Amino acid sequence: MVRALLDFGFTEKEAQPIKELNFTDYIVFSIGKEPKKSRLLNPVKAQTGKRLLLRSTLNIPIIHNNDLILSKFNTGKDKDKAGIEELKKKEKS
Repeated sequence: MVRALLDFGFTEKEAQPIKELNFTDYIVFSIGKEPKKSRLLNPVKAQTGKRLLLRSTLNIPIIHNNDLILSKFNTGKDKDKAGIEELKKKEKS
């Protein structure tokens, strides 16, 4: 994760807090502001597969919507439960 941030243009000092995170836990953080806000999360085991979004020299893994819902469910956080409902609504539309 740190290497990706450095490649993205972050300085060592800016990336330092990320080095101190425990990536064995579920972690999500955001960079930027809407409409260009990006959410980054530590790897989750995809149950239904993943695909790669190819952009220039970057290969960005994208998990299936069902896996994102499962990942949010596993955090047990109220905010993620609300997110699950939003994802399900978007899935139906």
